[in-house]
Amino acid sequence: MRKALGDALELYEGMNEAGRAHWRDRAVPSIRFEDGEERDLFMENLDRIDRGEETKD
Repeated sequence: MRKALGDALELYEGMNEAGRAHWRDRAVPSIRFEDGEERDLFMENLDRIDRGEETKD
């Protein structure tokens, strides 16, 4: 995963629940992914963070 996306995951991880919901609504739609696979992995990692699990590379 690109460094910028990894940085975004780190930022997301430090947010509270309300901040995470707001960020998903506002920021995620503006992210330009290289392909669908990258987008799917990023979204999966957001979900993993929400569940308190480790993210995947």
